[in-house]
Amino acid sequence: VEKALETLPGGTPSILLNVITSDELTNPKALIDKEALDVVLLANVGVYAPSLVEALREFSADQKGLFFALGDRVQFERLNEALGGLLPHPLRDLQQASDPVEGTPPLGVTEIDSHHPILSELKENLEESLRASKTTKYFNLDLGTTGKVRNLLRFENGAPLLVEKIDPKSGRILLWTSSLDIDFTDLPLRSAFLALLQRSIRYLARAVDVRTLETHVFEPLEVPLPTGVSALALVSPQNQRQEYWPKDGPRESLHVEGLSIPGFYHGLILQGETWEEQAELTIAVNPSLVESDFS
Repeated sequence: VEKALETLPGGTPSILLNVITSDELTNPKALIDKEALDVVLLANVGVYAPSLVEALREFSADQKGLFFALGDRVQFERLNEALGGLLPHPLRDLQQASDPVEGTPPLGVTEIDSHHPILSELKENLEESLRASKTTKYFNLDLGTTGKVRNLLRFENGAPLLVEKIDPKSGRILLWTSSLDIDFTDLPLRSAFLALLQRSIRYLARAVDVRTLETHVFEPLEVPLPTGVSALALVSPQNQRQEYWPKDGPRESLHVEGLSIPGFYHGLILQGETWEEQAELTIAVNPSLVESDFS
């Protein structure tokens, strides 16, 4: 992680990194300084003392970023009990994806949320690098719980690898279900790892902001949805509201078409019985390109 955050492309702003071991966290509130830090990344931390958890909650409540990465020191029952509602989902058991005895191969990455700001600028060769990675172990998640989350990366068996918790009242929170070293996965050896980790940290620090969805009038669009959303509503530039209800219940994206007015459509999501505006679902609808075709 340290090397990945220090190896920056030419012309890229620095990421100022302060590495602290878990043994040095004797006074978390003093070390996790809301004025001095934008993001705290917790890599394979096995023990979360109450003072550390309290400091992390206060840090997140101040609209700061948290990145939780797992590993061989993590005991999922203790972590769930300690962190409570900070994680996007509670953890379940450690899954052995690759078993040489039974002949099961390691897992690659198949689903990439290319609409998300972290992943939207990844070039094709970096996406191929992500897909070619091999993961032998990861933690399952308790997906039956409520809460708005967005799955950014999934393994080929459908299990989440990178998950974002969406809560307007707190900072941005990411959960990486495998390790950030080569104990569980070879992804840190892949070319995509540097870009992925650097963009994740910049996104958590709000240096990479939300990217507005774009389309043209009457062109269909796949709109990504947080987990557990029952319906989507779009309010047109003329303040006309159109609701879209998935036919098969909650899903990760929704097919939208018929946007006929140029301008910004503001998105609202329904979770439970409450409609909430979602800034990430603002859609910029541009005029038809036909008007620019002089042939």
